[in-house]
Amino acid sequence: MTRVLSIFLLALLAISITSYSLVTAGQPADTGSQTSTNPEAAAILEKTALTYQQAPTITDTLTLEFISPFGNEKETLEMIMGKEGSSRFNAGGAVLTTLDNQLYIEMEEVEDKYLQKEIKTSVVATMTDVLGANGSMPFHYLMRTPGNEDQYIDCLCLGMLQDPVLSEVKSVQNSDNQTMHELVINASDGVAKVHISPGQFLIRGLDITFKPPAAPDSEKFTIKAAFNPQIADELDNPITFSPGKRMRVHTLDDLEPAMEEAPPAETTSRSFPKAGDVAPEFTLKTPSGEVVKLSDLKGSVVVIDFWATWCGWCIKGMPLLQNFYNWSLTQDDSIKVFAINSWERKFSVEERPQKIAEYWKNKGWTIPVLLDLDGSYIGKYGFGGIPATVIIGPDGRIVKIHNGYSPQMESMLKNDVAKALE
Repeated sequence: MTRVLSIFLLALLAISITSYSLVTAGQPADTGSQTSTNPEAAAILEKTALTYQQAPTITDTLTLEFISPFGNEKETLEMIMGKEGSSRFNAGGAVLTTLDNQLYIEMEEVEDKYLQKEIKTSVVATMTDVLGANGSMPFHYLMRTPGNEDQYIDCLCLGMLQDPVLSEVKSVQNSDNQTMHELVINASDGVAKVHISPGQFLIRGLDITFKPPAAPDSEKFTIKAAFNPQIADELDNPITFSPGKRMRVHTLDDLEPAMEEAPPAETTSRSFPKAGDVAPEFTLKTPSGEVVKLSDLKGSVVVIDFWATWCGWCIKGMPLLQNFYNWSLTQDDSIKVFAINSWERKFSVEERPQKIAEYWKNKGWTIPVLLDLDGSYIGKYGFGGIPATVIIGPDGRIVKIHNGYSPQMESMLKNDVAKALE
């Protein structure tokens, strides 16, 4: 899955089920047909759709939380819907803009390129074509487009529920003690509850509980979303887009960041370690100051992954490494995994421990981090770029070295560990 789509679905908190290897690979559920069984609920949904379609402009702050057996993730995002089909969605690492019948996508770590695609039929159809995100996109896009009840039900479920049915409406109090219409959407694999403000007919909250296809029946996942929509005749800041000196590309693959190269180094005839050699010793600190020595880990398989915050391929692969780390925790104490921050450009050496800790926490990753502040440790391997991953056996010898990103990282590392433990 490409980095933009990964970020996009992360913003919806619909990708964090990767702990089950996402059997559906980020694809929305086969939602089938929906039929409302409650006329009152259907009438409220229709009025809500009309509110979004007739509003001159809408600015919304989205607070999304994903709750799973593996922990919680939280993200605050911004959606701006302007006039004449203009919009901007800041999806936490990617910005999607629609303007003058064009779709633009920008990535945070890609400074020299942007994606542009003509909107020929509708915004929703174009995003589906470009992102492959068929129901898993913010409901704002679909609610602002004239459609039918089935489409509105599906978009409010973020494409996550199978065979959803709008079954009832209740009057409830939200966390701010405000009275809300609660539309209940039942499905074969979960339930969605949509909170709509009476009178205004604006969506204020959304709770979805569901079981991913590959998860055990006992394990449920929950998406909680809070919204703060504001309607105005005009936006405070009109939606604009400027390509600057960046190059236009037409596909997500072309928007991917280029392979990151190593900083310039002096030419040398020095030989570097390879599979079968003893791994170079390291003594590195965590962001909190704890000292970790490779020699102290002898007897365990050690997996080290070199990365930096500016390295797009590193960040793209980190969720896969996180999945591997989660798996390693179930394999007694025989596997140690570390993400070694090297060649960092964004932060000075002095501020790096704090900034890297904050960055890691914001990403929701829990892999232990080590700091190669001066790049001396990665230099011992002679790598020409990152990411780079090294698997070290219990005897301290290198089992395997991987250079670059691979979507099969998780399975490759499991195979490497099995080989190291033979």
